[in-house]
Amino acid sequence: MTLARYGRAFQPEPTLIVSQALDEMKQLAAARDALMKIKVATQTRQQTAELPLIKRQLAKTLALTEAQIKAIDAEIAKRADKDPAFKRRAEILDSIPAVAPITAHAMLIHMPELGTLSPAQAASLAGLAPVPRDSGSKNGKRFIRGGRALLRRALYMPMVSAIRWNPDLGAKYQAMVAAGKPKKLAIVAIMRKLIILANALLRDNRSWTPKPA
Repeated sequence: MTLARYGRAFQPEPTLIVSQALDEMKQLAAARDALMKIKVATQTRQQTAELPLIKRQLAKTLALTEAQIKAIDAEIAKRADKDPAFKRRAEILDSIPAVAPITAHAMLIHMPELGTLSPAQAASLAGLAPVPRDSGSKNGKRFIRGGRALLRRALYMPMVSAIRWNPDLGAKYQAMVAAGKPKKLAIVAIMRKLIILANALLRDNRSWTPKPA
């Protein structure tokens, strides 16, 4: 079967071409993710450390790790500023309350397809679409799976912070928890709303604006 006949018969989804600049930013983002794991593990060990020597070593490890993360963030920002299209897309995402430049960069690096997807596709590709766990006549709890794990990890802590400091997101989170949704699943739901919103704004090439009162 020729490629043309295959395309007409199966209509495969187009493959996104990844530029060298984006590939390099992906490498930086992956290194940042590894450093974040070290940071979290070190902070966890600090909570139980008792010996002065261990406390000093953990403090040094944490300081070095945070410096390395800061250096990677600066390098990603420098590369993003050199790409007008990427910079414009990052500015659109940065207009969303609770989305800092670091988070905007992570969203575009780990999910460059944003702006070209349907809401359901965006949530599914990010691995934030709830999947029912049903068996026969039994309805199980819904869960998430697959998708972009690096993207979810990059979004999780910013969303935890946003829920605390952003009144709109905080209200939505509290409403879901009050309705009986587990806290972690409520955070995932907020992340899903963010991805869908980001996809819509990039699709329309417009910044976020508050809804009329």
